[in-house]
Amino acid sequence: MTTDPDYLMPGDFVWGVATSAHQVEGAVAEDGRLPSIWDTFSHTPGKVAGDGTGDAYRFSTAWPRVRPSGDGPVNAVGLGFYDLLVDALLAAGIGHLEGRHAPGISDISAAVPASYHLLLGHGLAAQAIRAQRPAAQVGLVNLHGACEPASARATDVAAAARLDGHAIRWWLDPIHGRGFPEDMLRVYRMDLPSKAGDDETIAAPLDWLGVNQHARSSDGPVAYPAS
Repeated sequence: MTTDPDYLMPGDFVWGVATSAHQVEGAVAEDGRLPSIWDTFSHTPGKVAGDGTGDAYRFSTAWPRVRPSGDGPVNAVGLGFYDLLVDALLAAGIGHLEGRHAPGISDISAAVPASYHLLLGHGLAAQAIRAQRPAAQVGLVNLHGACEPASARATDVAAAARLDGHAIRWWLDPIHGRGFPEDMLRVYRMDLPSKAGDDETIAAPLDWLGVNQHARSSDGPVAYPAS
């Protein structure tokens, strides 16, 4: 593990865990359940590699069980656990899920208003929670990854800046009272569906901020228009 202070978490940082119902539950038509946008998306041909859906249970491998020390010998007992688990799943006719993003619409004119109302909905929910439970600890979780240019070329540097604005600043700046990034408004070339008081609602005070970070992003020019 690194001891570089730039990579050490602050003393009040808390690691957390999460799960996704669509990823782990299966049983998509049981007990009165109706399809979600992810069900519809994953059943649309060509949307998911291998035509996987959320109809079945999914499990992950815990590497600390398979290789406890990180780079030492494989734990035979840990492998035995997964061997038995897979056998039981196969006997029950279950496989796993891999998906992308639902509902699969590629339309910036729909995405920008949707993202705006997601953040506005968060602010309204935070207000509602505090009205009922003033002592509640309120926050939200976003998915972020460090954005790095694929090379030192000006086009890649500019693309990384746009990706950072698109994937990170667009979501963090408004909730912290800085408004939506001006450079991204120029990139999107769209007016926001804002009303008086929305900025303050979106920036409802938070007690904590959760971050899902699966991997860093290293990209060349991105798909949406440059300013």
